[in-house]
Amino acid sequence: MLTMADDADVLLRVVAAHDAARCVVMTRHEGRAPKQLSKSGALYDVQPLTHHAWNRPMLGGWVLEPSPLPSLGVVAVKAKERSRVQHPQSWVEKRDAGTAVLPMTTWPALIELARTQWRWEHERAAVTRDDARAEAAALTRLAAAAATPRASKRAFFAAWQVTPALINDAEATVNDAAKELEKLRGAAVTQRLETLERTLLRLGARYDHSFDDDELEDIGEAVKSLARGL
Repeated sequence: MLTMADDADVLLRVVAAHDAARCVVMTRHEGRAPKQLSKSGALYDVQPLTHHAWNRPMLGGWVLEPSPLPSLGVVAVKAKERSRVQHPQSWVEKRDAGTAVLPMTTWPALIELARTQWRWEHERAAVTRDDARAEAAALTRLAAAAATPRASKRAFFAAWQVTPALINDAEATVNDAAKELEKLRGAAVTQRLETLERTLLRLGARYDHSFDDDELEDIGEAVKSLARGL
């Protein structure tokens, strides 16, 4: 359960499991969370991901760490609900075909995505104002950066004790995003940063590596640095 306002809670449900990973989706529950969950195993509708330029049939992802949110209990998952999700091992093969699959993510990223989606549906005017302020601040940072001699490329992941190929892939992913961000404005900047974070998280699966807390922190810092225009 994730509280959004005094009279509004969002429910995040685990709908599938594979080894240590759990697939979590946001539901379309409105209002306060129920004090007692239904014993009938009724299916909650899955919340689509639609904020800004997103157009996905569900909001969610696969997480490895335990949930930091309070639990309301267990509601049985019907087979037709479980069939909506796909284990991340197949993400790369399936994504280009347009299959509704979910990527690897973290609880902080998932919670932020849920909050943004809720605000998009209930506080659209405030979100638009926030986007405009963020765009203005980004333009100011870009102007300042353009007037300052640039140092050599920053290495975000040099301290990782992993295969060099993973480090090189991660650094290249950040550099490519940095070049694209110089040409983007407004909501497109936010979407590109979110795409960058998900792409970096998926690299672990590509190299059969599970990121530890320090590595996840490095990924978050890389995304924040690009957001700051560094």
